[in-house]
Amino acid sequence: MLNYSLSVSYKVEAVDASGRVAAELPFRKNLITKQGLNLLATYSFARCISKLYCGTGNLVTRRDSGATTFSVSGSTVTASAGFFVADDVDRVLKLNSGEEVLITAYASPTSVTIHAPASFAPGPGTVWYVDLTALVTPHSSTEQLMTGAGTQVSTYETPVPGLISRVRHKRTFLTPAFGANATITELGWGPRGTAFVFGLSAIPPFAVLQDQQLRVTVVLDVDFGPVTPTAVGNVGTNCDTTGEAQVVDVSGNAFQFVHPTNNAEDGYARLEPCASNQTNCFFHTQPFTFAPPTNNPPAVAGRSQEFPVNAEGFTPGPIGNTKYWVGTRNPGILVGNFTAVSTAFSNDSVPVFTHRFNNPVAIAAEQKVTPRFAVSWNRTLTN
Repeated sequence: MLNYSLSVSYKVEAVDASGRVAAELPFRKNLITKQGLNLLATYSFARCISKLYCGTGNLVTRRDSGATTFSVSGSTVTASAGFFVADDVDRVLKLNSGEEVLITAYASPTSVTIHAPASFAPGPGTVWYVDLTALVTPHSSTEQLMTGAGTQVSTYETPVPGLISRVRHKRTFLTPAFGANATITELGWGPRGTAFVFGLSAIPPFAVLQDQQLRVTVVLDVDFGPVTPTAVGNVGTNCDTTGEAQVVDVSGNAFQFVHPTNNAEDGYARLEPCASNQTNCFFHTQPFTFAPPTNNPPAVAGRSQEFPVNAEGFTPGPIGNTKYWVGTRNPGILVGNFTAVSTAFSNDSVPVFTHRFNNPVAIAAEQKVTPRFAVSWNRTLTN
């Protein structure tokens, strides 16, 4: 399974007519909502931060428990003191120890039901308002961006030295000059050309004077994996698919990148959850050796003819989402012993995401072949 974990940080500045920064808030984290995660099934990562929303309302995105602790028995979470409210249904409770559960029913200020039985040690946590879909009091929105070196950029990052495992998208918004004084208290972003909010954040009251502009730098980090050979159990029918899987290719076609000079994207997003029928796959007929992800992997010698894998519809999960790409070859087309299977870009012999079998999989002439690739994505919540 191909996995993504996302987080957004942003910086806010008030800029006067001369370009002087009159006030600023340093980088801070925002909340990617449930709606935001669902948007990624349709829009690329980069596009989901291509529109800025500003508001003046009293937005609340989280509620910390303080000294109150939570314990769990099966699918019931109990608070040590009154904490829960009826509106917590469809919100995420994250324990300070790291566990995340979705609240599905409210019983009392000290008791809620969660999406599945869980097990964690009693401790404090935070309820995250992932059910939010809009700002409380919208003030303005813009798709206007700054121009200049480094203001709109996508880069590959190496959190582990020498190992690409993150793509970072950065956009810098510059609003039109404010026509009157305003105090901005909430921000959000989403895909351009829509009214959808991908993520939002409450900020300390931030004064923007008449004729000043608001400059907001938004950074979306997309951590992806596995980027080293990772064990995968058998999920095959009439064959043993036990083996290892890894991302191999991170070229420009894998992800859409922020366009450097306008509010658009470059590339094809073929490794992203929004990919539909733009991806192919092939089977390997010779041994395959994994190497760290690169934007220029070698072509594969010894492979079957490519065939398309098309996206199935997805069902939102309680914490993150999963989508599948599925292909089919009728009997008699793929016959032989195969060492691995890879997704690939159209008319390309370079593997993108590869599952290598521990033992070659034999396909007979009378057998139909249906490879099914999964991609999952979630947000990073920091209490």
